[in-house]
Amino acid sequence: MQRPDRNIPPLGKEGAPPNDIDPRHLAVGPFGPTDGRGAGGLYIQSASVRAERLPGLFGKIPASEPNLEDMHEIEGWCYTSATPSDKTAVLFISDLDGFVSTIAVVSDVAFIRQPSLCARTPRVHAGLATVSGIRLGMSRTQVRSILGRPMAADSWRDGIESVKREPLTPALNRRLGWEGNRATHRTRLQKVVVWYEKDRVIGFEAEEFSQEGSSPELTGVSNKTSE
Repeated sequence: MQRPDRNIPPLGKEGAPPNDIDPRHLAVGPFGPTDGRGAGGLYIQSASVRAERLPGLFGKIPASEPNLEDMHEIEGWCYTSATPSDKTAVLFISDLDGFVSTIAVVSDVAFIRQPSLCARTPRVHAGLATVSGIRLGMSRTQVRSILGRPMAADSWRDGIESVKREPLTPALNRRLGWEGNRATHRTRLQKVVVWYEKDRVIGFEAEEFSQEGSSPELTGVSNKTSE
């Protein structure tokens, strides 16, 4: 996105911080092709898919800029609808461990900093939504009925965030690919941000990533818990 930054000013104590964000807010789909009712589509949840799978699922992005690093200052892949009248675009961003950490859906590819670097695919369409039901074109009232009261907001954004420090189990170490590390804990950040224009959703972003060791310094509002 060109306008949004990722540091949302806090609302003080008015918002109710969740211990964990509902995973239905962090999964997006159905990526087509579908039968029009969602059947046959693909759902992707943040932090659950290796980024290396994206070209096989969605197609290769332009070879001139395979990482799109200048779009979000970190590695990402951009795809837009193959239907000429549909301007929907999706930006996938990966974390340092190679997982898709962020899924951003926007109503107009022009919101992407480098739209010419997005690849067209039949998997992207205007009907994309979180599993919980947040979709493009919704009113702010409808979003808040699903997401709850935002922890942070302004005239064109709502957001919720959770930061949790938890012990690393052997199974979690294997899933994260951290077997060779000496860390005993991980810090997990989860975030959902919704963008509006005239109180209608023009984009939304679901994010989750893990970091080994001590809790990172994070700007904005957070909910820090320990075991």
